[in-house]
Amino acid sequence: MSFFKRVWDKFTPAGQAPAPSRPQQAAPEPSKPQEPPKRVTEPTNPRGDNATRERIREVYTDIFVILYQRHILRQIDWSEIGSIVSPPALKFADEFEILKILPPPEPDIHTMERFWNSLRPINQPLAFELITRSDTMYFRLSFPKGSSPLIERQLSLHFPGCNLIPEEPEEVFLYPPFTSLSFAPRNSAQWFDTSDVARDPYAALFALLDDPENEADMVFQVICTPVTNEAIQMLGELLEIEEPGLPPEMFLPHAPGYLHNVLTTVSRKPTLPYKWYEENICQKIHSYDDFAQNKLKKLVLEELSNQNKLAKQSIEMKRRLEKKQPPWVACINIFSDDMQQVLRMYTGFLRQYETSEQEWKYAPIDENLDPITHPIPHWNLMATSELANLAHFPTKEVKAERLELASTKRAIPPDSYIID
Repeated sequence: MSFFKRVWDKFTPAGQAPAPSRPQQAAPEPSKPQEPPKRVTEPTNPRGDNATRERIREVYTDIFVILYQRHILRQIDWSEIGSIVSPPALKFADEFEILKILPPPEPDIHTMERFWNSLRPINQPLAFELITRSDTMYFRLSFPKGSSPLIERQLSLHFPGCNLIPEEPEEVFLYPPFTSLSFAPRNSAQWFDTSDVARDPYAALFALLDDPENEADMVFQVICTPVTNEAIQMLGELLEIEEPGLPPEMFLPHAPGYLHNVLTTVSRKPTLPYKWYEENICQKIHSYDDFAQNKLKKLVLEELSNQNKLAKQSIEMKRRLEKKQPPWVACINIFSDDMQQVLRMYTGFLRQYETSEQEWKYAPIDENLDPITHPIPHWNLMATSELANLAHFPTKEVKAERLELASTKRAIPPDSYIID
């Protein structure tokens, strides 16, 4: 028996639904062609943590919209599932270390994918950064203090010959304010374009950054942290619930006469099975009954039809979600002393990942904070392959004159070295 099934059975005894809790702010209502029944708000579980719920909704927005529309959220015990589904707090570690990385000349994205997977045991936010200044460009990785042995070992294993240079935290921009935006995928279950068409995406990135006329200082930063496979499994189990039922209170304002009394009697139950509505509403209202009764019947039938469509969407979303393996939450931050450079990064680089179903959402970051220590505006879900496509060392096809790479030349022998 799955974990969620045990939780569901625990808080929903057979034949009886739990009493509703205090309502919380409702999620966005789905559009309907005609006047919809009144939507109910999601209850607040007193044992749940508000911050946890907000982080979950922020990361899995589109998933939780459909769970809300299907009234599944009304019966979730957040204190039970929050520790499994919830991503970490939107904050980088207070104590961290930085490595400047000079990669070998010809790494590949697949190697970067394996490298990211090797860092999953850290289970805390990591920051992959490309620093651009007027005279140089280089990569660096910021990570929680104490993780350097694993980081250095995996870098040497996956990128033999790379040079690793410890750095102290420093102000990248000496004089704020500067322009700063955070980008994250809008739809957590949708897929970014990581096809061959989009590769090598860094060709477009370095074409922008290595322009001789570009003298702007900039930080391109990908902050990421792993999510457990159990979290994806839990969300999948929520999505595949076949019949969560409908809350009677959503039809109560539209119920006339004796039907209002019927719904009032059961209105304390969060949801009732679809069959209850068919037997107690639809089958008892006939075409010759008054307008108000037939209007209620029409609303019930429309909502039952809508729920069937949402159930199919849930299964499709679960299928897409299962592709997000191994799962991460991540966002992209761009800092620059030139606002136009940030806009060019979006139009010339990030937009190539968008599809008809997936696009970027963005939010401003406090301009007076250092790039590594700012609060993270929002996370969103990615698979390792998507993460590696956004955060990797440039492949051999990419040319960048200012980029610092590990030298492949032998060092010049010292003056004391004499050849007979």
